[in-house]
Amino acid sequence: MDGDFGAVKSDNLGSRYEQRSKDPNLSDKEREAALFFTVAEKHIQEEQAEEALKHSEEVRSSANRSGPRP
Repeated sequence: MDGDFGAVKSDNLGSRYEQRSKDPNLSDKEREAALFFTVAEKHIQEEQAEEALKHSEEVRSSANRSGPRP
């Protein structure tokens, strides 16, 4: 599956989420989700579909555990 991206494009938000992953004002779960997002985007940019999907699913899971945002 690696390299089989077709029209998939990165939105280049990785740097924003990398900063959020280091923000002490966010909860551990929010920082974890931001870090997973950053890693997933790097895999997209490197056309590593399976790894990108794996980390994208971890983002969703982590975000769901952190609960709704105020």
